[in-house]
Amino acid sequence: MSQQQQYRPGDVVNGHVLTASGQWVPLAAPAGTGAAHGTAQPNPATLSPGLVAQPGPFHGGPADVPADGAFGGPTTPVKKKRGRMVLLGVGIVAALIVVIGIATSGGDESAPASTDAGTTAAPAGGDPAAAEQAEEVDLAAFAAVDSATWAQIAKDPDAAAGQKVVIFAEVTQFDTATGAESLRANVGAVQPAAEFELETNSIVGAQDDLFAAVAQGDVLKIYAEVDGSLEYETQIGGSTVVPALTAVAVEAVGYLDITGDAVLGTPVWGEYGGVDLQVGVTNSGVETMTYVVDVVAESPDGTIQLGTATAYVENLAPGQTANVEANFFEDLPADAAFRVVKVERHNY
Repeated sequence: MSQQQQYRPGDVVNGHVLTASGQWVPLAAPAGTGAAHGTAQPNPATLSPGLVAQPGPFHGGPADVPADGAFGGPTTPVKKKRGRMVLLGVGIVAALIVVIGIATSGGDESAPASTDAGTTAAPAGGDPAAAEQAEEVDLAAFAAVDSATWAQIAKDPDAAAGQKVVIFAEVTQFDTATGAESLRANVGAVQPAAEFELETNSIVGAQDDLFAAVAQGDVLKIYAEVDGSLEYETQIGGSTVVPALTAVAVEAVGYLDITGDAVLGTPVWGEYGGVDLQVGVTNSGVETMTYVVDVVAESPDGTIQLGTATAYVENLAPGQTANVEANFFEDLPADAAFRVVKVERHNY
């Protein structure tokens, strides 16, 4: 059976009607006449290039037939489907995006990827804008605190949040557990003269590489803002609440040299040997301290050590001076020289 015999007289395809004689004529032509212009017979089996009609009655319509007289006869306007228009629109937009992207990139594949929203790239080195964009910290806005004020901050850091202070810290933990932008330290109002002199366990954070040169064990002078309290888990289990601060500037200062708190007097040689040396000790701290002063006797040129002695002063109040003795039990020559080698203090 031929493909044309699948149609019945009166069937209309692509503006043509099948006549009883088996010829396709335009709808405008009178019934029973031939094609007005020698129109080629439409081939309904092939509706468009590559698209073959299913066997059986033809259900396609003129809308599925290619325009511009693909079958040699007049055509009717094709009604576009909404879904197709949407897809076409998406395709056009996608194409435009690609074109615009190529135009704006200039073909430079080495251009860096864009940063996250809200992030500003750092200005190039030497760019004057860098100085304008960098936030300057006014260290004059940070005030030194005395021991009493720091004690109140340590007691209720949440109430002190926002205060800008100058404090001292002995770094007790700065490792992979704390990270590069935070550290744990014993903090206080006065530069310590010895280990464990500062007592307030605290967490101090910073931005960027402010702690790049800091190491565990360092003693720092820190300009910081009080953030409030912070609870963290301890390494031995449980948790603790401590003051939290954010540093804006740090300075490595080390332990305070307090050898000047001890002043040597005139030595007195004993009748039966030994030397008693007067030592004046002044407490330069802000709280009551006990002092330990180590003194050495040596040759005038300092090359030979001849003897050692220690002076003790207990419960010396801030600013108070006490005179004590350092006793040498060695038989020292009359030209022996005396020197303070170490001064320690503690508040217990």
